Amino acid sequence: MLKIYSLFCNFKNRKWIILYFLPFALLLNFSFLNDNTWFRIYDSANHSDNFAFSICKADASNYYILGTTYPAFVTQKGSMSAYVFKIDNSGDTIWSRIFGNHESIYTSISTSDGGCVFAGDRSFCVKINSDGNIVWDKTYTGIGAIYDIKRTSDLGYIACGGAFNFYGFILKLDSLGNKQWSRIFQEGFESTLASIEVLENDQFATTGIYRSTFTSGQTLFVLFDSVGNVVVNKKLNAKNRLSSGQKIIKSDENIIISGNTLDSLNTKNVSYFQRLDKAGNILFTKIFESDKEEIFENLNILNNNKYLFNTYRIVVLNDSNIAKAFMTDSLGRISVQKTFPVENVYTRLVTSIQAENSYLIFAGMIGNDSTFANDNTLVIKTDSNLNVKTTQVTNNNFIVNGFELFQNYPNPFNPSTNIQYEIPYNGFVKIKIYDITGREILILINEFKQVGKYEINFDGKNLSSGVYFYKFESGNFTATKKMILIK
Repeated sequence: MLKIYSLFCNFKNRKWIILYFLPFALLLNFSFLNDNTWFRIYDSANHSDNFAFSICKADASNYYILGTTYPAFVTQKGSMSAYVFKIDNSGDTIWSRIFGNHESIYTSISTSDGGCVFAGDRSFCVKINSDGNIVWDKTYTGIGAIYDIKRTSDLGYIACGGAFNFYGFILKLDSLGNKQWSRIFQEGFESTLASIEVLENDQFATTGIYRSTFTSGQTLFVLFDSVGNVVVNKKLNAKNRLSSGQKIIKSDENIIISGNTLDSLNTKNVSYFQRLDKAGNILFTKIFESDKEEIFENLNILNNNKYLFNTYRIVVLNDSNIAKAFMTDSLGRISVQKTFPVENVYTRLVTSIQAENSYLIFAGMIGNDSTFANDNTLVIKTDSNLNVKTTQVTNNNFIVNGFELFQNYPNPFNPSTNIQYEIPYNGFVKIKIYDITGREILILINEFKQVGKYEINFDGKNLSSGVYFYKFESGNFTATKKMILIK
């Protein structure tokens, strides 16, 4: 029997398509006739792989792109690492960070101070400020991967997800990321919770997939009260077809659930949405039939009450995925739809957000072949009708925030100078000073540091004039620079 795509399929089991990433060192910039829209591929100098899962608003007209990466220099936990980079309204990178002690980021939410909170695989949740520096960093035991997170009325957070043995959970956090309580939801063969929404009276509505056997599939709708007790537990189908819930959104007095179901011939996956009342009763169902396998990625309800869907079309199995977006009214009538093919590559747009002036920003992945190698982060900004037109391609190198040791300043100096360095993930940092003969003069710093950019002062008042070297070490990265003391 054809398998319905669940969140576990889309995230946990598809890790083999999410490979390597190094802090962004090369940007392929596609310019457009419309200066307000753009199509950008974020690639590294050595063509490592990276994939975006989430996007959220930052300060001013800036945005955070978040996902997973496999940097060559990160070996702290497993093979993958979390990444965040911040872009401005034109798609230019402001900064990028790698969090080597965490794996994939699956979800994020903006904070009132211009930062964001993000969460993902292996039960972690991190808050960063607008400069990308960690405010708090938490890991929780006894649960699993966090797939969705929302803000609560007490300024804390509520999250949901799934574990390796296919059960679901919800997790309540305070404003500092401390765990207040968690609730396990386990029924049948699988009961993963993919998405969560905060309702009135701090009730929490969730959706996911329920399987009594591996080949079955029903959409879960579970409503929890403010302390995690189950109030409503429904197993739903899309017009009596196998289905899974992957996104839940509050809409006026109703609830919208969307995900994957089967087409009318029960031969391929297509997307759908349902409107429910708060008791979980189905009020309306719309299935989007397709001539190709079309896998659901995301749903947003825009300010004008239009529904924005992200899917990807499987044109040739395991070879050519083409990103697609379409907009409908509340009855599912499609007003505009676009695919985003690029010659000889595949594209996926996993997430989207409404930007200023009704523009839309999508993020995901673009790849060069069916081996899922040489994948890069794809970010597209369209107008309100999904239009974006390429006119030329240019390559732009830019400096980003990986490991970096900067030249001291002033240089030459007398008697003190400043040394700046930057690290993309938490770790031990050591800086040693050597004379011209290679003799070690002193250890300037040897301590654990959080991700970020730092400056330290070196005082050479007790040294004679001459050439000196400072050597930086952190993880597998080393760098040495020369400085001149003149008295």
